[in-house]
Amino acid sequence: RYPVSFNGKERIVTVSGEAYFEVASMMDGATSSKVPFIVEIASDAGKIAGRVEVLGTHFNVNSYSDEDNIKTTLVEGKVRVVAAYSDQPAELSPGEQAVMSRPQQGKSQELYKVKAKVDQVIAWKDGVFDFQDASLREVMRQLARWYDLEVVYENDPEMYFVGKMSRKMRLPNLLKALDKSGVKFRLEDNRKLIVQ
Repeated sequence: RYPVSFNGKERIVTVSGEAYFEVASMMDGATSSKVPFIVEIASDAGKIAGRVEVLGTHFNVNSYSDEDNIKTTLVEGKVRVVAAYSDQPAELSPGEQAVMSRPQQGKSQELYKVKAKVDQVIAWKDGVFDFQDASLREVMRQLARWYDLEVVYENDPEMYFVGKMSRKMRLPNLLKALDKSGVKFRLEDNRKLIVQ
C-alpha cells in the first residue's frame, strides 16, 4: 500500500508479499533535509512485523505469509531493519540480508544478518525462478503463488532443486518439467496439485 503522493516528513509504504525498491533521495524543501523512505512490513492479520528505513538505495523485501521468516536483502546503498518486537535493529551493507522471525504473541522476534545470494533473491523481478539447493516445499511455495495453485502433500519426498526457469513458462510445460525432475503428482480441477 502506498499513497498517491508523498507529503510530509516521511515516505511510508506497506508491503505484504514481495517487492523490489529502487529509492531515490528526496529533499524536504522547507527544511533542506532528506525525507526518509520507510517500508512497513505487514504480518498476519494486518499487524506490522517490522520496518525498513532508507534514504536512497536498492533492496528487496520478501514477506509472504507462507514463509517462515521475513527477509530484506540489500542490493545497493544502506538500510536499517527494525523488528516490531525486538530491541536490536540490523544495519545492512550491500550483499547482506536481514532475516526476521514472524511476530508471535508473548515472544520477542529474532533478527539477524546473513550473506545474501543477491542474484537469486532478485531473479523474480527479471522473470526468473532461481532455485539453488531449494527443497521441494520451497519450490512448490513459489510455484503455487505464481501459478495460483493449491499444493497438497500426500507424500513429502526429500528432494532438492538447482537451476533457473522462466516465469513465462505455461503451466502445462511446468508440469512436464516437474515430471522429468522426478516429482510424482497429479493435478485436480486445474488448480490443486497433489504431490504423491
